[in-house]
Amino acid sequence: MKRNWGWVGWLGGLLAMGSGQGQVLYDGSVGTLPSVQGWSFVAFPALAGETWSEGGAHLDTMTLDGISAGWSRISPSPLDRRRGFSLSLDVELFQESHVTTNRAGLSVIVLGSDKKGIELGFWTDRIWAQSDVPLFTQAESAGVEVVGGRRRMELFVGLEQYGLRLEGAPVLTGAVRDYTAFTGFIDPYETANFLFIGDNTGSARGRYRLHRVELRMAPMELPELRARRLGEGQVELRWANPTGWTGWTLEALSTLPAGRWEEIGGERTVDGDDTVTVVEAVGEQRWYRVR
Repeated sequence: MKRNWGWVGWLGGLLAMGSGQGQVLYDGSVGTLPSVQGWSFVAFPALAGETWSEGGAHLDTMTLDGISAGWSRISPSPLDRRRGFSLSLDVELFQESHVTTNRAGLSVIVLGSDKKGIELGFWTDRIWAQSDVPLFTQAESAGVEVVGGRRRMELFVGLEQYGLRLEGAPVLTGAVRDYTAFTGFIDPYETANFLFIGDNTGSARGRYRLHRVELRMAPMELPELRARRLGEGQVELRWANPTGWTGWTLEALSTLPAGRWEEIGGERTVDGDDTVTVVEAVGEQRWYRVR
């Protein structure tokens, strides 16, 4: 995933940063389970087990109410939301049922190094986010077909927002959450750099196969930053949001290479697929970037 940082328009040329390198956290094609590849598997009660079949790890909690089971681990790299990161998963969801609208038989939890992140619930026909206020109630959602074969999901987490793509198409975005208000016998929400995939509630059931998990330390391809000189000493900056992700941070730098990037605030508007803001022109060379 390539980072394009702009020396924009009359302010300069172009900077480029190499693509974020992916780290495979689970590969079902090698014929072993996640618990052999650095993950912990836990089931309460111990009535659900992980099995390998057809290229992935199979988990079934459909057999009985009250079962919670899944895979968890601490990320091998710090999950810094200021930098941004993404977790991609290849999953087959076969069945899912739930007692209430606030629970799901398949959940994914991703918490950054500051313990903030997102928990998503997956039904066969809907993906939705768990709210933190009020705690663990259904927030934003998208009606999409998840069941019916292997699906590639990419979850992007940034400083303020997360975004989810299904088979490359943006389906859900919203604010990063803080679930540390939760208290319970098992409380993963106090754990930094935490990852979970599975059924974490006794109020829902699921049957699915996990094929692959990959971590990238960059949120997604950064948009091209463009500039246009306006009258009265102002410059319009705009960048596209082709994936539906709007959580970009605009920063400026006056001195290379030892200068410090400073975040630029101000009002932003949306023009089609573009985010647009206006900054004051200054009497010195300045570089801008979005990240």
